[in-house]
Amino acid sequence: MNPPPVLDYDIDRYFIVGRRPLSTHELTVYVNHLNKTISGDCIRYGSWGDIDLDEVMEMLKIVEDAGELKRPYDGYKGK
Repeated sequence: MNPPPVLDYDIDRYFIVGRRPLSTHELTVYVNHLNKTISGDCIRYGSWGDIDLDEVMEMLKIVEDAGELKRPYDGYKGK
């Protein structure tokens, strides 16, 4: 029997959709448990880009308050 493959990643991914009367914002937050980093990106007004660490932390707080946090990320740094 072959051993399981070695994983080069260990990431929790959270998808958040914000709706406003004239637009929809799609945010993705990444918690990388191997590198102990946190980052995020978004699609707003038809453009894609990274989101700053303050907004990433705000989104993770919303996820945590909703009881959807998969694993703790204490002490991780912004990417």
